[in-house]
Amino acid sequence: MKPFLLYIALLIPIVAKAQEAWAVYEPFGDTIGVYSISLYNANTAWFAACRTDGHDVAMVARTIDGGTTFNTSTLPLQGAPYTACITSTDESTAYVIALQNWGNAITLKTFDGGQTWQEANTPWDPVVSWPDYIHAFSPAKVCQIGDPRNGEFEVYNTANGGIAWTLVDPANIPDPLPGEFGFNNGGSAVGNHIWFVTNRGRVYHSANSGYNWDVVQTPLAEAGALAYSDENNGIVTYWGNQAGSDQLYRTTNGGAAWEAITLPISETYHFYGIPAYLKGTSIMVAGIFTEPQFFGKNQTWISKDRGDTWIQISDGESIGWPAFNSATHGWAGEWGPINPTDHTTRVYKYIGSPLVGLLSPNTLDAKVRISPNPATEFVQIEVHSTEPSSFWCMLHDAQGRLLRKTDIKQTADFSQKVDLQNLSAGTYTITVTSEKGSMSTLVIKE
Repeated sequence: MKPFLLYIALLIPIVAKAQEAWAVYEPFGDTIGVYSISLYNANTAWFAACRTDGHDVAMVARTIDGGTTFNTSTLPLQGAPYTACITSTDESTAYVIALQNWGNAITLKTFDGGQTWQEANTPWDPVVSWPDYIHAFSPAKVCQIGDPRNGEFEVYNTANGGIAWTLVDPANIPDPLPGEFGFNNGGSAVGNHIWFVTNRGRVYHSANSGYNWDVVQTPLAEAGALAYSDENNGIVTYWGNQAGSDQLYRTTNGGAAWEAITLPISETYHFYGIPAYLKGTSIMVAGIFTEPQFFGKNQTWISKDRGDTWIQISDGESIGWPAFNSATHGWAGEWGPINPTDHTTRVYKYIGSPLVGLLSPNTLDAKVRISPNPATEFVQIEVHSTEPSSFWCMLHDAQGRLLRKTDIKQTADFSQKVDLQNLSAGTYTITVTSEKGSMSTLVIKE
């Protein structure tokens, strides 16, 4: 395929507004859907997107300055294009696995930030192959995974940046079950470990960058997405297309055993992809929507203890496929079936806000006084900090649902009144957070 520039645009800030927990951008100038996100460093993020209604366009957006500007390109794909997954190795280089004509597998690579794309020489079969997941361990070392072909999952590795690819010996991959296949963007990687998930609820795993594989069964009859924090701690779900709330399971021993995790939500809820598992931590960030499917209420929930407890931190944003480099740097995007009428497709940045403090182990460096406690009508929050900062004051019920939130702009000292009059008697939690840490206090309403 001849590399060529379809368009590069949006070299000025595309910031809609600072909304709740997320800063909002509209880099595509079109109504499509984000299906995969790759983060290179604190400033560089790549987004692969396509239109599911009509299947007539596939795009990649990139920022190298934390969202101040975006470059956006249309991928040179034939009819009915679909983007399965994106991975990046630096500010200029990225790979996309995709489909043309809804079944012609291809791997594209850019060396120049998306200005041009060229075929990456992967020996996919033009009719049979179906790519699912790709991950770059380094600029030279990349692994990509596809559905079974000739009775075995199709896994390719390169050690020279895509100049040549080696098909993994089928003897090194456990055989698929009858009718078993993978899912687009249904993988995860940490260090030299890489995983992908199948429609039979199984998780394939390699500890040596994709050259040798094992497989475990999860409690799910069908799985669609997974995320790992480290080689032992991971989560798996089948999301967004079944009756009842999405099931979410976690493992703490590399998949030998699994246990269910539930969010404290009374309505039926579904994930936008998979909750983000911050690498090397116990923290998860989940974007969910309630019924009706895809168009219910959008909410963001976080857990600091691998899903034992959850708190809601915002609503209104459709946080799809959230991805985090650290507790201070994360992105998400609006997902395909969401077709907003009042804006083009959005991506969301999570950085430099009071929310960051919730995802860090640090205790708020401030004196916080909450009185009276117990209370009947209101409580007064008094905060005296060592330096000016922006704060959130949040009130949650015993299930972690967000009841009140106040945004306090740059200050070192403030007093905030929280109304309790319309709440039932019981125990609530007040959390004060800045970008450097947080502090929570139980409050009794009489």
